[in-house]
Amino acid sequence: VALEDAGVGHGVDILDGDLALAELLIALEHMGQQPSPVAVTYFVADSRKEGGTYVTKTGKVRKIHRYRRVLIMEDGLEIPVDDIRAIQRQEE
Repeated sequence: VALEDAGVGHGVDILDGDLALAELLIALEHMGQQPSPVAVTYFVADSRKEGGTYVTKTGKVRKIHRYRRVLIMEDGLEIPVDDIRAIQRQEE
């Protein structure tokens, strides 16, 4: 999984487990103290059959819940850290 920061122009590789959460926190911190919009691409499983699709949500990150391992967006959407494929900073 790659985290991309368009403002810096590099990707950060994510392995799995706790390292994924740590890398996510570091990448978001590098995006700055002021919450800026990000595009988060993550996997959503199909409830009826095997497989699913990747969805991209654009918005501001409200917080990261470390224990539950979810990224919480400003609108309340919770995205599991392990399902995140990429994060990219957006221009305001």
